[in-house]
Amino acid sequence: VENRGVELEFSAINISQENFLWTTSINFTRLRNELVAFPNIEAFSAFNNTFEVGRSIFGAKRFQSLGVNPETGLYDIADLNGDGSIDVSDQQDFVEIFQDYFGGISNSVRWKGLQLDFFFRFVKQNAFDYLGAFSSLPPGADLENQPQDVLVRWQNPGDVSAIQRFTRSTQGIANFRRHYRSSAALVDASFIRLQNVSLSWTVPEKWISTVGINKARIYALGQNLLTITPYDGVDPETRRLSLPPLRLITTGIQLTF
Repeated sequence: VENRGVELEFSAINISQENFLWTTSINFTRLRNELVAFPNIEAFSAFNNTFEVGRSIFGAKRFQSLGVNPETGLYDIADLNGDGSIDVSDQQDFVEIFQDYFGGISNSVRWKGLQLDFFFRFVKQNAFDYLGAFSSLPPGADLENQPQDVLVRWQNPGDVSAIQRFTRSTQGIANFRRHYRSSAALVDASFIRLQNVSLSWTVPEKWISTVGINKARIYALGQNLLTITPYDGVDPETRRLSLPPLRLITTGIQLTF
């Protein structure tokens, strides 16, 4: 296995004056991974049906979904080996599931006693569609709550939809699971997140020295305040239906006597 990549970091003092300072820092990372060699991989079915020499180990062989059949309302899965059945040997469509690149941009601005710091984090990545996390979508809507997306599911012959019909048939359930183990279920899960914000004010000493306080600071801190993403799930970082990072806002007063 070969790992390689590049990491870049840039820092700048944009403005530096007696009462005003503005600095910026940027970091960027791009990693690559490759399975260079695996002697006799064909003899190990567990690995041969997952990995591919010359590709990333963060990828895997998946089924190839042909979408919802407009007549049956079920997902069609490609029989890639042509043996008339759909099984693990048809997982030949290799997909890579990884972070293409990631990094962050931080800024710090100070004017007299006021200071503002904020950090944006960005990630370019793909992930599986969050709909695959619903164990009963679309086999049985009565088993759990359903996302709004099911309102556009296939319902009548001739319907064109990206979501198959509700069904309890063995074939329908099997194809549902295969579809969400296929390359068709991969979506863009990139995001930009305002991860940290800090605003503070140091009270002038002449205002507090008469009451025996050496230093006073009022501050407010925020975490995970904003996320911009095309991902439709709960959160592009945790993905599927996992609990996303919590939004936290903290305020306080720091006194030094």
